[in-house]
Amino acid sequence: MFEDIILVKGILDGHVEKFNNLIEKYEKIVFMIVYRFVCDKKLCEEICKEIFVEVYNNLYKYNNNCKFSNWVFRITLCKCKRYIEKDFIKNNKILSSLDCNDKCIILLKSINENFTCKDISEVLEINETSIKERYRKTMIAYKNALKGVAL
Repeated sequence: MFEDIILVKGILDGHVEKFNNLIEKYEKIVFMIVYRFVCDKKLCEEICKEIFVEVYNNLYKYNNNCKFSNWVFRITLCKCKRYIEKDFIKNNKILSSLDCNDKCIILLKSINENFTCKDISEVLEINETSIKERYRKTMIAYKNALKGVAL
């Protein structure tokens, strides 16, 4: 986290080449998150480029009171939500039936088991207790849908 803050400060001080370090650090996880939403490699790559442009253009807005990674994930999920809201994504029937925030919770937990409810709460700007409850209910619904059981 401290390394990220130093990189951001350097970029904002005019060392834009340091942005490549941030891209290298986050491109794989951002790609995994986006791919789970879109299930299309080409579209995923396009969205990831847009995300990193948005991250770069908004670096001056980053507040180091939260983890930089969570800030990047918030931008990533917002971009994915915009695509969902525009009806570009309909590939995964189970995931597409979930509320957008519930989908984000499931995807973040599935990508990294160490991603805590507190981290997810910070990314989605939803209180931690609500995250825990939504995760529990969504996992039950998701498991039932996988079994072909309607709720």
